[in-house]
Amino acid sequence: MISEKLLHRFWVNSILKVGTLTTFCGQSVEIVDTGQYNLDQGPDFLFAKIKFGGQTWVGNVEVHIKTSDWFRHKHQYDRNYANTILHVVWKHDMPIFELCPILILSKNKTALSIIDSLKKETELSVKHEVFKPGLSDAFQIDFDFWGKKRLERKAALLIGDLEFYEFDWEKAVWGWLTKTFGTRVNGMAFYEMAHAIPFWLIKMHSYDKYALEALFLGQLGFLNNDHNDKYLKQLYDIYHEFCQKYNLRPLCFPVYNLRMRPNNFPAIRLSQLAAFISGGYFDLQEILHVKDITAFNQYAKIHTSPYWESHFNFKRETNKSLRNIGNQMTIAIVVNVFVPYLYAYGIIEKNADFMTLAEKLLNESKPEDNKIIRYWFARGIQVKNAFQSQAVLEFNQLRKTAFNPS
Repeated sequence: MISEKLLHRFWVNSILKVGTLTTFCGQSVEIVDTGQYNLDQGPDFLFAKIKFGGQTWVGNVEVHIKTSDWFRHKHQYDRNYANTILHVVWKHDMPIFELCPILILSKNKTALSIIDSLKKETELSVKHEVFKPGLSDAFQIDFDFWGKKRLERKAALLIGDLEFYEFDWEKAVWGWLTKTFGTRVNGMAFYEMAHAIPFWLIKMHSYDKYALEALFLGQLGFLNNDHNDKYLKQLYDIYHEFCQKYNLRPLCFPVYNLRMRPNNFPAIRLSQLAAFISGGYFDLQEILHVKDITAFNQYAKIHTSPYWESHFNFKRETNKSLRNIGNQMTIAIVVNVFVPYLYAYGIIEKNADFMTLAEKLLNESKPEDNKIIRYWFARGIQVKNAFQSQAVLEFNQLRKTAFNPS
């Protein structure tokens, strides 16, 4: 029996081996990037890059056994699926599906053969195994392998973005920065917001924190014309002027506060992102000249505009306190944005010094703190720095896709 997790595993590890692909309607398909495996609410793979008839699309991929599962799961009512660019199915069981192109795996002989082999692999049995004491020691030896594998994979993804943006490093890295500020929950929304605003407009107002806040909050639908809230009204007026001048429109993209600490609320992070840009910290040339991890220490102290010191949302006041970016977000920015940038830059420029610097920064940075790292810590795996925590995350991602297919 075919399972969705098995198809996930095929998509991650084997779809690029299939060769020529066509949609149900006969359009040629080239998978440039399979996307980021999503273990949370929303489509199965985020930020995929796919060429349809030679034109590159960037968006999400949803995988189902049958086409009708889309409606059985009620995705048509969920805005998370609005940016789905490909529906990958094992069996097409509907006469009409017009929401996005469909790729039918069971009609491709190469895909059939690979999926059949995946089903028979003995590794599938590990999904029933309990944690074995020896795994910790075995994995400790492979920190270097998994850490470098993650660095190389991230660099390859960034280089793919760089090619898409015609080798404009700022445009390519800008999307990664916004996604990081959005955190795991709202990263896709922030990424869409970033690319719904002309980048030259961001640069034009790069030293005006309030203009940037208006752009970011406005594009994600936070602003309205409320005369009782002076700050909200001020931002609304700025954004309204931008809309009239540059034909901007707010995105219809969901943004969540659910199950997150208030300091991670999207409005707070957007204000911090505006402060980060207006403070001159998005300077890629400067990043190329950093010597060690202390160059990023000032990030933790970057804070919101004064309004957000007593608010987590518009209109709802809280006890006043400074809303700093903080240490964990600082680590996230270094690890997920500037380290991949340095490594990718080193590859493009054929300069190993930048790749060495990227590894050095990871080894000097504190490890990330998230539920995956805590899961493996509870099973005896100790991580000392961000290079090792990145290694654990890479290993865990492979484990999710390769060893848990049902």
